[in-house]
Amino acid sequence: MSEIFLSWAAPDEALVDYIAGRLADVGIHVNEYRQGLTGGGEIRPWIVDSINRAQVVVAMLSERALQHSKWVQEELTLAAGRLNDLGNPLGQLIPVRVGAVPDSQIPVMLQPDRLRFLDLALEPTESQLELLINELTRALGREMPFVIPAAIFVMTSGEFAKFSDPGDEHGALQRTRLTALCQGSGMPLADLWEQLGRRYGATAGEFTPYADQADNARRLVDVTQGALRVVNEKRARTHQRPLLLKWYSRGDFNQPGLRDRWRTGHSLLIVDSLSALDPVIAGELEKLPRPRLEQKAAVVYLPPYTRHSVQLEDMIRECLEGHSFLSDMFRDWQDGNEPPGLAFDLPTGTSLRRWLDQFLLTLETALEPDGGNVSKMQRDQPPRLLHRYSGMPGSRP
Repeated sequence: MSEIFLSWAAPDEALVDYIAGRLADVGIHVNEYRQGLTGGGEIRPWIVDSINRAQVVVAMLSERALQHSKWVQEELTLAAGRLNDLGNPLGQLIPVRVGAVPDSQIPVMLQPDRLRFLDLALEPTESQLELLINELTRALGREMPFVIPAAIFVMTSGEFAKFSDPGDEHGALQRTRLTALCQGSGMPLADLWEQLGRRYGATAGEFTPYADQADNARRLVDVTQGALRVVNEKRARTHQRPLLLKWYSRGDFNQPGLRDRWRTGHSLLIVDSLSALDPVIAGELEKLPRPRLEQKAAVVYLPPYTRHSVQLEDMIRECLEGHSFLSDMFRDWQDGNEPPGLAFDLPTGTSLRRWLDQFLLTLETALEPDGGNVSKMQRDQPPRLLHRYSGMPGSRP
């Protein structure tokens, strides 16, 4: 018997791919026709057989799917029929209402007074995804995932435009230091700030630091989720609970519930070093809740450059001046005492995945990683004579 059959229609393909990916990250794999139907196979016999063997059927019900797909209607009829089949009963039928769906369009066998519906927005929230994952976990008789709040503190494209504006004197010192650092690491100078700007998007979730020459870039959150999937496969082999990274934005930390969760359990904070130099984000980092147990916290510190060598360390330390937490961590890192829960140098997606693999595999039992994922971020440094470097915003070629 297969575990989960996923019923969906073509108008919801992008959402289904996203949901299936997030489920797979925590070890919940679904059966749907694109992966399960072999080349040349007939779709109707395959659907009938798959639903007859499923332990759980998840039906993605959007208004467009119910209006335009005969397959969704047929699959719902087959699944509902198994609910009363004493010879081959269905474990659970989980209807998922996608967006606003009028009750008049819900098939009679699925009326909300007969079955418990779950609701997903067209762009699902983390809480909605957690509820779906928990519901499926219960239906399959598995152990609940260990939830870890995670956040990416990076600039948006609009914030980067302000940060890199040569007319903004407040950030001149940091731009000078950063330009020197990037030059020293071998980054091209002609369009340095244009390259850095391409990393940022409309939201923090669009942050894409690892672009290659073929422009096959992946968002940082996708790289992280991919690493989580591999980790959960390893944890399953050793009978450990799966982990669920629940992503939050900077604005979410105004919620008391999140602040309490961040303080009392494991957490993962990803800080882009370029963003950490921005006074607005530095102030928001300062306001983060400090964990009660510092070994239950982790910081991933992503540098803005592509290569690292020991000659760059003085430049990195200069860039961190005034950021007491990151400066302290960097000194420990230089002394060879880098805490296992802190990563300063992650120049590629491969190095990020490797670090996350090591970190997430030991979350529940290790005395690491180092805490202090919040810190005083001192600002308003005294003026200093600035040097001009080619490649800085506003400089002439």
